[in-house]
Amino acid sequence: MVGGPAVRGFLSLLVLASLVEGGAHGYEVMKRVERITGGLWKPAPGSLYPLLNSLEHEGFIDCSTRLGDGRRVCRLTSEGLSYFIDAAMDRLRDVTTLSSSLFTILCAAAEKAGGGEHLNSIASIARYVTEAWRRALSSCSAVSVQLGAWRSRDK
Repeated sequence: MVGGPAVRGFLSLLVLASLVEGGAHGYEVMKRVERITGGLWKPAPGSLYPLLNSLEHEGFIDCSTRLGDGRRVCRLTSEGLSYFIDAAMDRLRDVTTLSSSLFTILCAAAEKAGGGEHLNSIASIARYVTEAWRRALSSCSAVSVQLGAWRSRDK
């Protein structure tokens, strides 16, 4: 169901992700989420502000009015950061499982359809996904060190 609890949970995760960078007012959160999602989600004020209120009520963020311009700036609480890390890891596991299954089925379907251009497109997507993961993993030095140790152990 579009707009159900799973979607709201994912949108909450994106808002929390935007606040990992530091405190932000609503418009700035909107722009960060848009950037994080590559433009796939452009939150509207009517969906973002109630979500910010809910996250504040749950204790995941703390919002206060900034002196000078009167904007409400929201920041992650330690509970919010911990929740974000756990929820993001759970989502990555889910997405990885789903995409792996979907990729396997897609390959079988393309072969059944005679291969050709479909298989070329699948190979292109595989290269894109591999490079995206490589970039993401290289941005996290602790993970890069652990992966290096893991790779050398398996040689």
